Amino acid sequence: MKASLLGLLSTAFLLASPVAEAGQGATRESVLELLQNDGRFSTLSGALTAADLGDLLDGDGPFTIFAPTDAAFADLPEGMAVSLLRQDNIEGLRALLGYHVDDRKLSRHMLPDQPILVQPVNMDTRLCVARTPDGISISDGSGASAEAEGRAIRGANGIIYAIDKVLIPGPRPACG
Repeated sequence: MKASLLGLLSTAFLLASPVAEAGQGATRESVLELLQNDGRFSTLSGALTAADLGDLLDGDGPFTIFAPTDAAFADLPEGMAVSLLRQDNIEGLRALLGYHVDDRKLSRHMLPDQPILVQPVNMDTRLCVARTPDGISISDGSGASAEAEGRAIRGANGIIYAIDKVLIPGPRPACG
């Protein structure tokens, strides 16, 4: 009897918790905490700290983060990552990182069948986001595309897509 009462109370607690309500694998961790705790994003986490953007992504949200993996940063042209992380280039780093953040929680299923232009947070430029059979594709101002790797990571204040390329701001990408 004691074991079944404990099981019933545990189930009731889980059903009443924000994790259970959020569904689809969401956690109580913020997108910042999820990035910091996932070994694929150490370069991005360090860049967010250097740019003093941690408090923003630890806030209420909602956010969609197109998060370049460490491998994506390693694929940047020689010297570019080092240049971005220099103390005298903090504004450039903030602009680059801001280009990877949307102030909505965009799940793959919310995206229409046709590509759409998305305006990153605090940016005048756009990204072209498209739902694909395997996930999503994001085109940047350089004309190149990044692909989301695997399933989205859902946090308490947003959603993260691990992407295989660092998005580069530039002119409005062709979309559609």
